[in-house]
Amino acid sequence: MRNLSKWLGATVIAGFAAACSLHAVDANNWYFNADAGGNFIQDVTLKTPMGHANTSFDPGLRLDLSGGYKLNASWALEIETGFTYNDVDKVSGQSVGSGNDLYQVPILLNVAYSHAFSDKWSIYGSLGAGAGINTLEVKGSGSDADCTFDYQASLGVKYAISKSCDLGLGYKFLGTTGNEWTIAGQKGKTDEVFNHSILANFTFHF
Repeated sequence: MRNLSKWLGATVIAGFAAACSLHAVDANNWYFNADAGGNFIQDVTLKTPMGHANTSFDPGLRLDLSGGYKLNASWALEIETGFTYNDVDKVSGQSVGSGNDLYQVPILLNVAYSHAFSDKWSIYGSLGAGAGINTLEVKGSGSDADCTFDYQASLGVKYAISKSCDLGLGYKFLGTTGNEWTIAGQKGKTDEVFNHSILANFTFHF
């Protein structure tokens, strides 16, 4: 999974770089975003019939794709999806080893704001909400998926490398409502899941 993610990320970046070099017209109101970087999950309380357990996660990966339309110079609407991947590190202080993973796929509608300080530099932010499909995989026992309500806030800075292409660096906070999974006949519930991501950003205007 990790090798596939790296390959997909490299392919997307190479494609965007080629598109920038070929795109010679002025930027239009439509745009496309891609984000890639690290994802960090705060400790989560897992509730099972056996009791409550504090669950921690290793740093993981986040990849996002979104498309938007600028309503004016500052405001835009976006549709975003992507995925996060994190290994479970410890449950109640005990290491669980590799192969126990949490995958999250948010599907969000965002309201975005940007402000240009010059021809090159700008800041941006967004608020969004939607649904999430979250899959817990337990080594040797199976996996299960749950649907949650997701909400997100982002903030970052961009630099225009051409009339149609921007590079940026940003932060995203993604929250989900509690999950409920049944794996090998055992039910488990969590409280809210809070994700913090630091991401490189690419924007293509067309």
